Amino acid sequence: MKKLMLFALLGGLSLVAPAQTEPETAVRIHGYQIALPSTPYRVLLGEFDAYQGGYELSNGDVLTMYQRGAHMYATVGEGQPKELVAAAPNVFVALDRELKVTIDRNDFGDVGGEVLMVVPATSTQANAGQVIRLVAAR
Repeated sequence: MKKLMLFALLGGLSLVAPAQTEPETAVRIHGYQIALPSTPYRVLLGEFDAYQGGYELSNGDVLTMYQRGAHMYATVGEGQPKELVAAAPNVFVALDRELKVTIDRNDFGDVGGEVLMVVPATSTQANAGQVIRLVAAR
């Protein structure tokens, strides 16, 4: 009987050990996805001008969008610049798939939208992704 209990205990521990040591290979943001478009949306010359500038985010950071030559970039707070590709009208995705920006403008000039970004996981952070609302523009 003691051997049976020992085998059951060891068998249970062997199932738990790999689950703890297996690294997380994908970033998951529940209900959201950051993916590059299969065919990038074509942004005409001068069209990105409407998006350039700083946007205040709901977490207090500022999203800054700018262009250098034919390349579009965005930074969040003091973060590294991310090169963007247009995924659809008003939607931009970073080439490294760590940032997705959706900007919505209404007929009254109000700006809203959302920013999805991957935040490096820490030992105290359960979710490596964040969804941040865009609350104000330039």
